[in-house]
Amino acid sequence: MANWIRNTPALAGQFVPGMPGYRECRRCVMDTSMVEIEFDDEGTCNFCRGYDLKVKAVELASAEKERKLTALLEAIRADGKGRDYDCILGLSGGVDSSYLALKCKDWGLRPLLVQFDNGWNTELANHNIQVVCEKLGFDLHTYVVDWPEFRDLQLSFLKAGLANLEAPSDHGIFACIYREAEAQKIPWLMSGVNNATEACCPIGEKSKYRFGYGYRYSDLVHLKAVHRRFGSVRLKTYPMMGILKRMWLERKVKIKRFDPLNFLAYDKKAAIAELQERLGWRPYEGKHFESVITRFHQSYILPRKFALDKRRLHLSGLIWSGQLDRAQALTELARPPCPPEMVEQDRQFFVKKLRLSESEFDAMMQAEAKEYSDYPNLNRTFNNIPRITHWLRLLVRLGRKS
Repeated sequence: MANWIRNTPALAGQFVPGMPGYRECRRCVMDTSMVEIEFDDEGTCNFCRGYDLKVKAVELASAEKERKLTALLEAIRADGKGRDYDCILGLSGGVDSSYLALKCKDWGLRPLLVQFDNGWNTELANHNIQVVCEKLGFDLHTYVVDWPEFRDLQLSFLKAGLANLEAPSDHGIFACIYREAEAQKIPWLMSGVNNATEACCPIGEKSKYRFGYGYRYSDLVHLKAVHRRFGSVRLKTYPMMGILKRMWLERKVKIKRFDPLNFLAYDKKAAIAELQERLGWRPYEGKHFESVITRFHQSYILPRKFALDKRRLHLSGLIWSGQLDRAQALTELARPPCPPEMVEQDRQFFVKKLRLSESEFDAMMQAEAKEYSDYPNLNRTFNNIPRITHWLRLLVRLGRKS
């Protein structure tokens, strides 16, 4: 962790540079700023072991990936016959979702693209969304948030002292996609999630903890509890999706999720080059920097309040997938995620847009950092879904036999 956040007070269980007990993985760039981290005798962390066991060990061979991808694409086309769209895809203007939209065109699919306009998009993101839709000829449904509602919800997470400030945006697009899929009777939900650049699955006892910077945005109980405690505006139009509704849509309405990028030799640099050449898409300075709030959250709020540099997650993913070596990652980490003048510009915009005074924002930044577990949540339920689903299937089978 670089000098620009060395003086940040650590949270419980964290060890940052300059503190006794600080360690950094010898294979990736994860360090003890991540409270879930554990090391083996060789100095390799449990994030690396999680990747090896949960991603690399079960990864299909290239030929098997191609065969399975072909079969799934045929199923999508077949399920979409007679419908306006055969799949649905959330489009942010970022690399992953834009590249997936491009591949959908190559595969002859007919996706409905969905944008969740939370009021924080950069001009560059709007440009990229426009060129993707125009060049590929896909329909776009844009959900524009009610700003007073959304502002109040985002402020609730800021006041709550939680690191997952972007949960309202992530939950909103998640709910919009499922709602639109149900309304349009679209059978397949496409996701740009991929193991090549985003794999993060630590193993070990601490991995059950799930510190708040990555806490699941789909937990509606958690989101409502935070807003109930700190919000003041009733959420009348904000899209929400609870776990039972989602499971019902997936199992009864037969909405199926598919992560196609995991079946490709997905290389981020090559994807960016292809998007630039074929669509006139323009790259960003950092991962997910298509959004002002994301850029500010990762460049200012996370490192200064929570002693977290989220680039460690992104860069480690590229190391694990062989797209980056550790020396390059360390060089990147030695630099701030954003130029200081851009950070200050974003800070002023953030404070003004949320209608905060400088003193109010400073007080929130200085207030005690909290964990998701300080508020009601369904983390235990989510962790047990595979077990619950297994037993429900057994009961159904027994019922049929009797």
